Amino acid sequence: MKSQIAATMSDSVNRKSMRMDTGALYDSMKNSFDVGMPLLISHDRHRPAGWTVPAAVYLEPGLTRVLAHVIEPETDQDYLQIKQRWVKFIASTIHDVPQESITRLKELLGKDVLTDSEIPWDSGAQALRGAGLAQRAFPEIFEQVDKDGLVPFTTLTMIRPGIFQIGELCVFAHQFMRRSESPFNHFNEELLGTLHQMAQDSSVNVRVRLDLDMVGLADTAAHTMELDYWYGPTFNEDLSSLQTGVTAHTADESQRFYHKISRTEFWWQRRTKETSAELILEAEELRDSESGADRTKLHCRYVHSVIDATTNRIEHLDGSIRAYTPEEMISRLDVDLKRAGRQTEYTKLWRVDGNIEIGRWKSVIHNHFRDNALVSEYFGSQKSKTDIREELEITDVFPRSLNFDKRVPWLCDDARSFRVLVTHQPGMLEHILEEPVAFPYVWAQSEKSEYALFDLRAVELMKILGREGHRLTFAPNARFMAFDDNYLQMPVVIHRTRDALKHTTEAYRELVSKVNEVDPASPVLINLSLALSEYTLSVSIFGRCTEVLDWLNRDQPFPPTESVADWVRNTAEAIASFGEGVDTALEYVHPESLNLYPRRKIALLPAIADKIGEPVSSGPAEPRTTTEEMNEIGLETRQAFKVASAKCLNCGGDYLTCPCSILSGNVPPPTADLRFAFNYWVAAKQ
Repeated sequence: MKSQIAATMSDSVNRKSMRMDTGALYDSMKNSFDVGMPLLISHDRHRPAGWTVPAAVYLEPGLTRVLAHVIEPETDQDYLQIKQRWVKFIASTIHDVPQESITRLKELLGKDVLTDSEIPWDSGAQALRGAGLAQRAFPEIFEQVDKDGLVPFTTLTMIRPGIFQIGELCVFAHQFMRRSESPFNHFNEELLGTLHQMAQDSSVNVRVRLDLDMVGLADTAAHTMELDYWYGPTFNEDLSSLQTGVTAHTADESQRFYHKISRTEFWWQRRTKETSAELILEAEELRDSESGADRTKLHCRYVHSVIDATTNRIEHLDGSIRAYTPEEMISRLDVDLKRAGRQTEYTKLWRVDGNIEIGRWKSVIHNHFRDNALVSEYFGSQKSKTDIREELEITDVFPRSLNFDKRVPWLCDDARSFRVLVTHQPGMLEHILEEPVAFPYVWAQSEKSEYALFDLRAVELMKILGREGHRLTFAPNARFMAFDDNYLQMPVVIHRTRDALKHTTEAYRELVSKVNEVDPASPVLINLSLALSEYTLSVSIFGRCTEVLDWLNRDQPFPPTESVADWVRNTAEAIASFGEGVDTALEYVHPESLNLYPRRKIALLPAIADKIGEPVSSGPAEPRTTTEEMNEIGLETRQAFKVASAKCLNCGGDYLTCPCSILSGNVPPPTADLRFAFNYWVAAKQ
């Protein structure tokens, strides 16, 4: 499997003018951390392409994001595993209706309506699904069905797009108004919302097709969000100037893959009556593959409209699904819409009659063909592909001083560099026999063994804890590194109990306070973790020493487990005062643990090839850079060393284990036996 990290949600205002509550972002991550969710192509539950496991909430000044592991299959066996996960996910979501809801539904519907063949279904509201169930339950509604199978919108009470309340129960719009025409998927909310708005206008008559088979509990109707965004059309409002004939827009490779569209055809006709003339529009999309709900048919969306050619008054508009077998589609692709005829399975979904305002007319057509960029292309999208690409490429929203160089991601210019990462990781309680335990961010592999790499300055935390009668255990095969910079990169420290966590926090206050006296601008990375029974809760903190110290001195530098969402919300508000800048990259995040990890990056320099010592890698190496290039970009290299031994000049013992500390002020730095490991990048101004 291929795995990478991605930001899946944020608390910034999106293109639909919505903003997620910061605490709710944490709750959404926590609720799906255990099993994750399928990575879907175009939000279609029939098209799993991988798996997403939300695992962290990343807080920067002015922005909070949910981070997730995104897992993509690379082999057929990988995809089979994803498919098996998908089956379990569907069983635990769509079909997992609480027993009390099933009992209540059966009581409200009554034995005369039920056939004992209904199955639980939750896709918009907790419901039962069975052939003709809604029709039997509400004959008074379905008696109003016209020859097209539609009912008046004004007779329905819509509580959510596509969900209509009848007493304590609810019925649903037809499944063909869901994505991929499937009851597994969400409704086309933009289309149904626009139809609902139009139905409030007494000058138009709006009708809609209902699902015959499903009845739900009205008070369980859920608000769903699919945050894809489509730029709307800017079509010329002078319809009388249109030329008759067929226009075809062909899908590119991306549209074929994501939306299964081959092409879309638009046919304008002019029909003359005795006293008037009409313009008639027919538009149909042709698809490449079968519907998710019906693997034997290709479902193609279609609209038909009638316009008074003299007055430009739009009198009629309807939307349908035309279904083709694969063989019929091959024949259909050989001709255009004008010569295609009407020998197809035809299901009308909605209809609008009356005086239709042109803006609404365009919106309904645009929304009916959701995900079909060819329709927007034909009507004149507000944004071209080039415009959108250029917009997406504008990622440098931080002042240039905060994007000094990606080769030195741990550089801190000011308070805006401060960030917090709250991470859920697999439970480790049974593995933490002593506490606390320090784990590294990286391991080094040699021919003989695997080593846990730690910054030498991490032993100062152990010494402070030891002085107070506590201990810090380093992971097995610990090896220490010495760096020539002011970056204090502390390890992941995992605890079993709150008491131990409290002691470590107090020790960090003392350690960071000592560093702050010498260099308040030092970059500092701290990770505090608490092993719980179900998961491990980790909080990474990174920033300048002065801001990190202020954070450690707060009442709650680590969240209470019973109210993490509130803590996250308060944290976002607190660090928002540091500035408006936002770092859009995930350069600071460890790709596996999702802890904060602004790392030192190896620099390959030809002149270092003959240095003595066994190289130890701490991450991907950068391309070789010349001295001239280094001067030009304001960087230089420093040397990192393995600490073979360190003798304490105060007690004469091993500095790595003795209680003496250089932070006390009267202990000189130890004499260390250092072995060259690698060169790494720093800013020349340091």
